[in-house]
Amino acid sequence: MPTPLTSSGYWLSAAGAAVLATVLSVLVARLLPRERFRLLGFEIVLAGGLFWGALATALVLSTWDSYYTFFAQDWQRLLAPLSAILYAGIALLLWWLTRRLPGPPALVFVVLGGLESLVEHSLAIWGVDLFERVPMLAGVDPAPVLVFAFFEYVIYWGLTLVLARLLAGPLAALRSRLDRRTPS
Repeated sequence: MPTPLTSSGYWLSAAGAAVLATVLSVLVARLLPRERFRLLGFEIVLAGGLFWGALATALVLSTWDSYYTFFAQDWQRLLAPLSAILYAGIALLLWWLTRRLPGPPALVFVVLGGLESLVEHSLAIWGVDLFERVPMLAGVDPAPVLVFAFFEYVIYWGLTLVLARLLAGPLAALRSRLDRRTPS
């Protein structure tokens, strides 16, 4: 059985995640100024699907017995790769909202992603009774979990933006090649 998690462990992890999230947020804000961010809609949606689909699949494969098995049916593990579709949709929504809000868009995007984690984790904690079902979470207070989740998702959505920026060049080259092949 895995080592039980603790509220103090979550607070400590939240502090470390906050530092990493801050550094990454500053970097993506510089990497993606407003005009560049605006043009990366497709790449952000694609990166969201790829990153989150891979992450969900890796988490399900690595923690099924210690975590997911306590609240999910065995057949549901096969659905993990399909989370790419859900998170591509969330990425599209975050990109759309970000374009309508003031502030540096990459920073706004990752903060909205952090806020999305609060909805997702609240549904799991109280909607699925996660702390009652998963033994390693027994006795953990929800507050540090939610604070950690916020910064964790800021990091994940920041990495999604980095991936989107990395995809932009190859996708532009592919579009250019396809445009040259298409008769006028």
